[in-house]
Amino acid sequence: MGAIGVVAAALAALGGSRPPVSPGPPQPGSGAIPAVVGPTVFYEILDADGSALVERRLDGHSLPRRIATRPDADLGQTWTIDPGGTIAVAILPTDGQQERVEAVEIADGADLWQVELPFTAISEAVWSADGHRLALISRPEQAGPTESFVVDTRGGRVTRTVVPQGAVLQGFDVDDALLLREAQGDGTVSAWTFLRVDPATNVVERLSAVPDVGPSTTGAEDVDPARGFAVTLSLGPNHRGTAVHARPTNGGAARQLGVFPSVDWIAIDPSGTGVAVAASHGLRFIAWDGRAEDLWSSDDSIAGFGWSADGDYLWIETDRRGPNLTVIERSTGRTIVVPQVDPVAQSLVVRVVGGVSLPDTALPAVEPTPAPTPAPSGPDVADAPSIASAWVDASGGRTLLHVDRLVPTSEGGMRVAASMTPVPVADDPDTMVALLPRPRSAQVLAWVGTADHAMGWLWDGITDHPSVRLAVPRDWPASAFALAWRPDGQAVAAMATRVGPDGDVRGTFVIGELGAARTTFLPFNPQYDRLEGWWSLTELRVGHVICTEGCEGRFSYSARLRVRDGRLRRLTPADRTHAPIDEIDPDGRGGLVMSVINADPADDVRIDWPLGSGSVDGPAVIGFARGGRSILLADASGDGTDLYRIDDAAQRAVKGRLADPQPVRLGHLPRHGLDVRISPDQRWALVVDRVENVQLVELSTGRAWQVDRDRTLDWWPTT
Repeated sequence: MGAIGVVAAALAALGGSRPPVSPGPPQPGSGAIPAVVGPTVFYEILDADGSALVERRLDGHSLPRRIATRPDADLGQTWTIDPGGTIAVAILPTDGQQERVEAVEIADGADLWQVELPFTAISEAVWSADGHRLALISRPEQAGPTESFVVDTRGGRVTRTVVPQGAVLQGFDVDDALLLREAQGDGTVSAWTFLRVDPATNVVERLSAVPDVGPSTTGAEDVDPARGFAVTLSLGPNHRGTAVHARPTNGGAARQLGVFPSVDWIAIDPSGTGVAVAASHGLRFIAWDGRAEDLWSSDDSIAGFGWSADGDYLWIETDRRGPNLTVIERSTGRTIVVPQVDPVAQSLVVRVVGGVSLPDTALPAVEPTPAPTPAPSGPDVADAPSIASAWVDASGGRTLLHVDRLVPTSEGGMRVAASMTPVPVADDPDTMVALLPRPRSAQVLAWVGTADHAMGWLWDGITDHPSVRLAVPRDWPASAFALAWRPDGQAVAAMATRVGPDGDVRGTFVIGELGAARTTFLPFNPQYDRLEGWWSLTELRVGHVICTEGCEGRFSYSARLRVRDGRLRRLTPADRTHAPIDEIDPDGRGGLVMSVINADPADDVRIDWPLGSGSVDGPAVIGFARGGRSILLADASGDGTDLYRIDDAAQRAVKGRLADPQPVRLGHLPRHGLDVRISPDQRWALVVDRVENVQLVELSTGRAWQVDRDRTLDWWPTT
């Protein structure tokens, strides 16, 4: 990038409102500072209630403390904390163009201020040493300048500055000026120049000398101006592996520190002695003189790592379920795994505040235990549905399929109303179980599939009645998958593969009449190779091939495939009255668009959404009712998720638009990020949250019953 000299930048001050602040912890000089024992780990978890910021003091007795929770957060980093651990800032999406920046007091979780900014990268945030300044950077994906935002965390005032496009946030100097860096070099970085945003004039100036500020990593590049070193990555010798290089910040020859098969992240030690390198399943520290030390290794991949502000601790995140956060004391090499009892969707370290040594005992002797599933109590709830629950258990030395019929009880808990006699199945860690209620019957099919074998059992939900092996033809493929019942319940269809005479493996649809001698095989159509179900008693419904980069041209998303002769007929908008056939997607304006045919909007139906969804994409389609004539929707709101039904959207649309969808509200759920299945009578819902907790919810009252995790569930048929 060419020299910019002194750049006049736009100045904008965005005032944030700040409520009265509760008294915080004792301040320096107050004479009431308690003795600190052990470091403090601040981490965030994404659970059923949202993103929670948690404090864990490694002092031998403290339990985790939730500081604050934001229910509208999603996967990815939400929080950042100042170096001293006194103030936390959350960054949350709003309407698709902006994000909400909120600050809370660490001591008591009290709200401090709130402002709105364009989208910024929270992972690149930098703080001043005293925690009074937070810098963020915005890089628009489309048109628009790159901008930095410096937030005065004492009141939420924001200073906005246009900066060079490739600039990276570096830190703050002693005068509270924001410092940035720019890489120099054509293709390969050879040096860096540094920029300073004057806090008084908001003018960007290029520095002639290297500033006195510590390292700031992007993961693939870390620069420590104060010590004149930078670390970069490049292809290894002979284009094999990844080489780690140290080089002077002002240019000069690079020195190779090591070569690894691959490198995930690098970060210079804040005390300036070397660099930590995350490579696959291990963390290695390399000093500037080339001496190397393996700090940590695991069978799990490293998802992220970082340093405490003064370099006395390292933290590591791994890709695994359960406890995945580790803290390493640099001086002793001791490692502490941060306990995590309850299931979470995500767990990330935000900051480790060190400055003190680990005590001999860092964790309490007893940790909290997860809450058990409530036991059933009282009579069964009148008119409640029964739930089919299936799982495979290998704990007793044999691998068995279990199926229960569950009902909710009036005082809480789910009662096992009936249990199928367990049946032995193949011992395979990748076993999948599907439940398919049989049409026109009170039976449920439990279908068990592995990589090379599949079979199913029918059961009617009565304890004394035995299960019956599904009577498919003898030549039914052993690895058939994606099973679907024919509407009369007397035949099934599936997908499978066959080896042709030339040895080629070909995909095929298979149809088996129950009790018949032979299976019907229909080769995949080149354009329609997915089984979506049955269209009628004589036709399958098949889906268009999935194109990894999108399919071009005009085609219907689904088609009818006649079993008798393999004749294919593409669906048209006229088929909407028969079944739900539309692809329904966000329209980019908060509503929905229904489409039957790709690249042809002539028969599309746009549905306006009048309720002001809490999601930038509008409501989400979660199912259909009334044979497909009604669309079931989940809409994010400020305090949870609202469920709605829209009836006869295509039939009521005028000139391709349903301006007033007249949504019928079915109920409210008090959380976000939910997977919802509504019962056939639309009075109940099976709800799975972000951490795979399952509840049966009565929609009219909101009352919920906890259901065991790790089960395959479905509604038990009533006829």
